[in-house]
Amino acid sequence: MEPLRADRIAQIVGGRLAGGDPSTIVSGVSTDSRTVQPGELFVPLKGERFDGHDFVPEALNRGAAATFWQAGRPLVRGGDAGAAVIAVDDPLTALHRLASWYRTRLGARVVAVTGSNGKTTTKDMATALFAARWSVAKSAGNYNNEIGLPLAILAAPPGTEVLVLEMAMRGPGQIRQLADIARPDIGIVTNVGPVHLELLGTMERITAAKQELVEALPEHGWAVLNADDPRVRAMAGAARGRVLLYGCSADADVRADHVATRGLEGVEFTLHWRGEQCRVSVPAPGKHNVHNALAAATAALAVGMTLEEISRGLLAFGEHASGMRLELRTRPDGVQVINDAYNASPASMAAALELLGELKGTRRVAILGDMLELGPVSEAAHREVGQAAAAVGVDWFVAVGRWAETMAAAAVEAGLPPDRVMVLPDAQEAASWARRFVRPGDVVLVKASRRLRLERVVAELLAGEGGETS
Repeated sequence: MEPLRADRIAQIVGGRLAGGDPSTIVSGVSTDSRTVQPGELFVPLKGERFDGHDFVPEALNRGAAATFWQAGRPLVRGGDAGAAVIAVDDPLTALHRLASWYRTRLGARVVAVTGSNGKTTTKDMATALFAARWSVAKSAGNYNNEIGLPLAILAAPPGTEVLVLEMAMRGPGQIRQLADIARPDIGIVTNVGPVHLELLGTMERITAAKQELVEALPEHGWAVLNADDPRVRAMAGAARGRVLLYGCSADADVRADHVATRGLEGVEFTLHWRGEQCRVSVPAPGKHNVHNALAAATAALAVGMTLEEISRGLLAFGEHASGMRLELRTRPDGVQVINDAYNASPASMAAALELLGELKGTRRVAILGDMLELGPVSEAAHREVGQAAAAVGVDWFVAVGRWAETMAAAAVEAGLPPDRVMVLPDAQEAASWARRFVRPGDVVLVKASRRLRLERVVAELLAGEGGETS
């Protein structure tokens, strides 16, 4: 974010300076009083269990240059006497207004990615591709909601030419709200699956919520849609601008064939576009990453990048990849740990198990936890995980969490020996088991929804072993 005076920020967000020096310079934005940096604007947000206004004194004492403050509340004291207090009707709305203004000021091309699976990997791959030509910024970590997305926009440095943003949703209208702030030029929809079914109720509602991104694109924009997902393909009818389909379907605008997997080294395929073709290697394991790579490539081709640039850019994907997504760590004793503990869904579980089944090791161990927010399909989805573990022939299957019994029972019914199946209540017990059981040469997959914190298992396996990223 470019430095701004406090009185200018007040003007942008429709607030008023209620205290402090109007010439105070703000150089960044934070919503966390524990990590706010000197010179930043603190945005006090309200949650179910907290009110950020209670932490304004802490933020000011840590060096915040300014803070939003809900109009009508008694003013706070603390920190530097020159710290500016900007009164606003609602701090979150003010954050949105500031981000929307900065998006215009930045003048960057905005690429937005949504979908039930593959959002983050596609975002990272798109970043790798666009970085071959332009100055690129992307949303970090899970900055993909009504708080994180505006922060991601505001974190983009002046001079950014392409901004790649991830958009998540937990209900109708949320992606539309994010699109109103970010005003994307290119919208990518990866797929539609039963993620958030507990919240939205039907697949039709999930589809409609994802389609909000397509509906928000301008006439000069590009909708980049998965041709192999019927629900996503049908979104083409909602686009006001241009549409490009990607996939393995014969009629896809950007198409892949002759797919080959190279285990943990990644995948290869032949990329076809307007009568041209090239062989592409992607250092991301799993066949599902063919579609993620195609989505990113299609966005890049839409704005004129060449197949040669696509090939080079995808090779550099590892430099831009986010953590805990099929991230390989190798211990000196040969234990390979596949850390995919950031999130989980039926499709991503199946893909991760398929990858594990392709790998060579002394033993293949799957430590899998609950998939959340699946609503009425939860039991069936977790049974499918157990069945998939048996189908790929894992040597040990460890089920963790509320649905552990369901996964384990399905795995046994599908043919896994009962003495190779474990049921554990939580990440702590799973970490303890893994520490005692895993031995040199094993390949271990760790995956679950984020709330289960199975990264603790990965940390336990690597503790004291000097694991290296491979």
